[in-house]
Amino acid sequence: MSQPQQFFIRLQGTRPGWPEAMSEGEQRAMSEHFVTLRTLTWAGKCLLAGPVFGREGFGLVVLQAADETEARAIMDAEPSVVAGVHTYTLQPMAASLLAGRQQFPAATTPRAIVREATVPIPRAEAWRAWTTAAGLRAFFAESVRIALRPGGPFEILFSEEAPEGERGAEGCTVLAFEPERLLAVSWNAPPEFPAVRQRR
Repeated sequence: MSQPQQFFIRLQGTRPGWPEAMSEGEQRAMSEHFVTLRTLTWAGKCLLAGPVFGREGFGLVVLQAADETEARAIMDAEPSVVAGVHTYTLQPMAASLLAGRQQFPAATTPRAIVREATVPIPRAEAWRAWTTAAGLRAFFAESVRIALRPGGPFEILFSEEAPEGERGAEGCTVLAFEPERLLAVSWNAPPEFPAVRQRR
């Protein structure tokens, strides 16, 4: 059986100013994009994914597949490509060095930690509380940095006096959202758990 191959994918927005001022359709496509890549990561097909920032910003994905045909089939079915939000280019590559494999389980299980809570306030009010700086300051912490877009910052700092890297949710980001329906963000462990704090 042949060894799997790796492929570098560059996702490019299809309109000027992307990803600013996303429409509801674009937001929905990007949320589905995140869920799809997360599922591919769990399946061992996606080794790396995330936004590259700057004036020439783009989306970066590294896939692992049997061959280029499979890699292209995966990308042709990817929700942001199907919706016309992104186009992509694909190049074969070799992941000669890859850190962190030991932090992933050998196999996934259906077990999960689930915590649900119902808050007796209007949905729009709850959405503002969690997605705006003013809303987060009202109940969480005074120092916040948030940009409601995939890859945007979602940083809540509990102590400005603490050493850099130990002030709160530094480096956390918005993963996906659907207005007034879904907000997915990365999060980190408290500073007293340094071995896992850098994982999101």
